[in-house]
Amino acid sequence: MNSWFDDLSAVPNGLALGGGGAKGCYEIGVWKALREQGIRFERVSGTSIGALVGAMYVQDSLDSMIEFVQTIRPDAIAEDLFAFPENLGKWVSERKEISGFLNKYIFSRTGMDISPLKDVIARLFNYQVFEASPVNFACMTFNLTRRRPEAYFKDEMNAENAAQIILASASCYPAFPVMKMNGNEYIDGGYWDNIPVDLAEKMGAKKVLAINVEGPGLVLPVNKEIDTFTIRPMIQLGSFLDFSKDSCMRALNAGELEMGKLLGRWCGHFYTFDLNDEGNLEFWNGYLEFMFSIARVSIAPKDIETFNQWACGYTPSTLSKTLCGGQTLFELVEDLAFFAGLDPVKVWNLQDFLNTLMDVLGDIHARPFTAIDSADVDRRMMHISMIHASLLRNGLETVFHRGASGLSPAEYALALVWQMLESALRPVKEENEDSTEAGKSTENEANADHPAQAETDKTNH
Repeated sequence: MNSWFDDLSAVPNGLALGGGGAKGCYEIGVWKALREQGIRFERVSGTSIGALVGAMYVQDSLDSMIEFVQTIRPDAIAEDLFAFPENLGKWVSERKEISGFLNKYIFSRTGMDISPLKDVIARLFNYQVFEASPVNFACMTFNLTRRRPEAYFKDEMNAENAAQIILASASCYPAFPVMKMNGNEYIDGGYWDNIPVDLAEKMGAKKVLAINVEGPGLVLPVNKEIDTFTIRPMIQLGSFLDFSKDSCMRALNAGELEMGKLLGRWCGHFYTFDLNDEGNLEFWNGYLEFMFSIARVSIAPKDIETFNQWACGYTPSTLSKTLCGGQTLFELVEDLAFFAGLDPVKVWNLQDFLNTLMDVLGDIHARPFTAIDSADVDRRMMHISMIHASLLRNGLETVFHRGASGLSPAEYALALVWQMLESALRPVKEENEDSTEAGKSTENEANADHPAQAETDKTNH
């Protein structure tokens, strides 16, 4: 377990949950991993979806939230909810649908019909359980009428206004309509403070776990006197308006995996491996260190950390610095796997991971270079493949000591790791294949000597 969590109960602690629409399902995954390790926070603050998840946290309704995500549909949040695409290509291909959505809901300033979301809150939120919980709570809203932020604390909430306050915090205008309350109009608290660490501090927290799922909104500076551990998802999540089941479950699983590694349930860096593979990871890191020394190539931890960000595309946070801070050379293997398209949202067996990686890399290397730059392979993978081919053709000394020729050090490093993995794994794979062929040959010879028995074996099979 990461040392930050060891003495969590020794000081007043808090959990700050950020806004981000569908990305907030990541926070539910983090919560799941925390509860499985018996870690509980005394104060919870939230904005937008973070306010809703936070309120459920106070009443300890994790199972209900997981069940909701497992059965979620976009129309369970709002009528005619449109999932905005993440890349330009999909924006172009879906431009008619997007234009219709913008004209109907955004430019008209009416917002979507969020009656389904109101029904969800009415079904899941139980004020009596919420009020009786020893966990304190606060959420951020923005009073549009008075043009000022307004925070609401648990002792200001009652059976009549609690659900309204939570919904006001999550009123992501202009996609969602403004929330009318107390004679005023309210919109999403992310317009002022999307990661309300300050609210946890006002409730007395001295040590805060802050989860920033990078939804739209402002993030205020954090008081440096507060011991804050910040989590930004390393695995890329979907659009904040993509409430499809697949996208939401992927976010939930990503949160559970990344927090689980911090708490020692699994091992790995960007990818997640069974804890039984911890020794094997150390072996492979030792192998890479040895091979890099033979190649007379030295890579500093800060360079590995930079390569990780370049390869996997995440925003640095305390989470990334803990899991992918350049401590091991095996992190470069995981970077290579991400380029090759291996799924990071699963728990891998290390040997299966390496076998799959080498199969995919072998397929990439076998393609003509002109065929590599396609939808399923990153453009940079083509570059790395070209460098790898040069390594195989000319040898390490020739490539690494004649100058980079303007090519990226990260690309060189990953190509070198590729070559080192092949050197170690190809003989084993060939030996296994030879053993399999030898077994088949022996079986065929035996069948030739005993044809009646061979026919019986076929029948039984």
